[in-house]
Amino acid sequence: YYAETGETAEIPLTQDLKTLVLYTADKIRQIYTGHTPQPRPHPNKCPGCWYRKWCATTPTTIETI
Repeated sequence: YYAETGETAEIPLTQDLKTLVLYTADKIRQIYTGHTPQPRPHPNKCPGCWYRKWCATTPTTIETI
């Protein structure tokens, strides 16, 4: 579902997608229970990343709009 346009999209639920979802859920559970993930090796990707606020790869700064 696209909130901005109101359109919907059908995504086939393949075994690969199920495996990816289970893997991602496991990683989220690890973070939630206190495991700190390793910083990613490509900080140039950080400006568009929502998690940059908590990631050790990027310095904490105040953003102005």
